[in-house]
Amino acid sequence: MSYIEKKYRGKIFELFDDTINLEVDILELFKQKSIQISDKIAKLCSLCNKNINLILSKYYPEIKEMDDKLYIKAYLKFRYNMIEICKFIYFN
Repeated sequence: MSYIEKKYRGKIFELFDDTINLEVDILELFKQKSIQISDKIAKLCSLCNKNINLILSKYYPEIKEMDDKLYIKAYLKFRYNMIEICKFIYFN
């Protein structure tokens, strides 16, 4: 594994940690059951989406190891589905 691949893999997992924190914040907002928090939920969903897009555009193409690629792709799909479900539940 090259230096760049290790560095980008580390950055990807840092962004994963950020999205986990954002998910916890979204779940806390859902517990409030208020219509006034829709802007906050939309902002948090957009930050998650921004992290996903950053990973896919900048860091993911540099990862060469197939096990890492599969793990990252599955994790990204799970997070993207979470964003879609949040938007569907709250904004419909």
